[in-house]
Amino acid sequence: MAAGQKQYDLIKQKISCQAIGGTYPSAGSYLLENNIALTQEWQPIGSIEAPFTGVFDGNGHIIFYLPAIKSGMPQDFFAYTRFKLLF
Repeated sequence: MAAGQKQYDLIKQKISCQAIGGTYPSAGSYLLENNIALTQEWQPIGSIEAPFTGVFDGNGHIIFYLPAIKSGMPQDFFAYTRFKLLF
């Protein structure tokens, strides 16, 4: 999908989010198509060795309920990012 002049891969469900940095490149451009509920343990996107360097446009939608990791610490959607703005 094109938002303005940029091409985005659409993210419609949790499984698509999980593929960022794996099946989908960490340097890609992603557009959230709808709200997504994460109802199970979540592995944040990016690592020290392979940070997320792409664009993630929330497009006015929400990713909600990020469950705590096993240690009980709060969890974010992204673990490591570099040089990009996230909307």
